[in-house]
Amino acid sequence: MMNDDIKLIMFDYDGTLMDTFTLTCHIYNEIFRQFKIEKSFTKRQFQELFESDWKNCLKKLGLLEKKQLDKASQIYMEITKDFEDEIRCYPYIMEMIPLLHKKYKLAIISNGNKDIILSRLKKYNLLQYFDYISGNDDGEKPSPQPLIRCMQKLVVRSEQSIYVGDMDGDIIAGKAAKVHKVIAVTYGYHHNSRLQDADIIINAPEELIKILN
Repeated sequence: MMNDDIKLIMFDYDGTLMDTFTLTCHIYNEIFRQFKIEKSFTKRQFQELFESDWKNCLKKLGLLEKKQLDKASQIYMEITKDFEDEIRCYPYIMEMIPLLHKKYKLAIISNGNKDIILSRLKKYNLLQYFDYISGNDDGEKPSPQPLIRCMQKLVVRSEQSIYVGDMDGDIIAGKAAKVHKVIAVTYGYHHNSRLQDADIIINAPEELIKILN
């Protein structure tokens, strides 16, 4: 049952609010090409590869040295810039966020680049609805610390908070932060079988409104 005293909804960003899955596949295909990795992944295989901490994805590919990580980061920034216009909010997100903002404090807890997140939110006229935003410079999930820091900053207790994400690392972080409920979405980076430890699983953003109501 959802606590009637919920004050804060924290969201992951990529795969939860913004559809960046195809972009990320482009990034990894370019990583495959530049590092001469002979792989061609299906969507399901990418869902198995992707981790909330992207350095763990690179480890799976055998990329461990600092110069390799630096090159992969450069590829990430270049491809992100090239495909910027293809990135869209998931359906109903642009309608849902203003509605939720009327009743709840809203936050984004992401492992992504904060400047890119701020720029995209501004582009879609959503930035003003968020009370707190953190990126990878503020700590990375599955550590619970970014969530805990957010709740402290907004003066909200864990039992008054929920966390919404699309990866098993989001679930680990939310549980460790002792939020009231961790809600996993199936339309993002991880398929349903990797999300079974969540308190609630939803298949579309509008289901979150129904749960809260």
